[in-house]
Amino acid sequence: MPLQKAIIKDSMPEAVINALCTFIDLLEKRDREDRTDSFDMCNIEMQIWCYFLRKRRNEIFNYQGYQKAVIVPFLLDKDNPWYRKLDIIEYMFQTMEHMSRRSNALEDLLQQCIDYVNAQFKDLHYGYRLVDSFIAPITSEEEIEAIETAIANSKDNVYTHLSEAISLFSNRENPNYRNSIKESISAVEVVCRELTGKKSLGDALSALEKKGVVIHNQLKSAFEKLYAYTNQEGTGVRHGLMDSTGNYVPSYNEAYFMLVSCSAFINYVRGIIT
Repeated sequence: MPLQKAIIKDSMPEAVINALCTFIDLLEKRDREDRTDSFDMCNIEMQIWCYFLRKRRNEIFNYQGYQKAVIVPFLLDKDNPWYRKLDIIEYMFQTMEHMSRRSNALEDLLQQCIDYVNAQFKDLHYGYRLVDSFIAPITSEEEIEAIETAIANSKDNVYTHLSEAISLFSNRENPNYRNSIKESISAVEVVCRELTGKKSLGDALSALEKKGVVIHNQLKSAFEKLYAYTNQEGTGVRHGLMDSTGNYVPSYNEAYFMLVSCSAFINYVRGIIT
């Protein structure tokens, strides 16, 4: 495979920085030319200035009283680590997501922006994608769709668990794979309780079968073993870390697998019971 086709992670090449800067340029142009909705790029940058960069509000204005740009200069600053540059984009999308709750037009704009950035990342072979306003180290379109479908069809506790699983998994400076796995399987447990009234996955699968839902024996066994894995003392996922050596730490691949598998399982169970 040619080097330029390799998946790029743990850095931010100039091409990615330029693509993100162009994206911000386009948003700022839209903000100047289209005032038909409540989208306000200046407000987004003000939020970033005050609550992401933790700077004083009045310092964002230049001597003429105009608000200074925030995101593009941050991206172009070579002293800022690559992961902080992804963090500021992620914070921008989360601010937009919060704004979109008040407007269907902004919800459409948010999805267009997510699609645009993901398309740029894909073209540049950049090993990250926006998933539910988090920038996660996931590149498979099918796996992203599984996670997004599970989140979109969830509310309250299930939504909270899945969002937290993505957040812990996506933390570029200090990822917490153990607790990400815990949140993923906790989302499955909540769905099981909602659909069957049973507390554990094994009991829920049996309850589904009693209701006439047919689950292949091998598939049922796979789900049960997946659940058993999270309950083993050695992994420390569902309990305190009890491995006597203290050496076992769940990996990126485990957390990735569990996030996708639990999301797919939630979609599967909802599909066969409705």
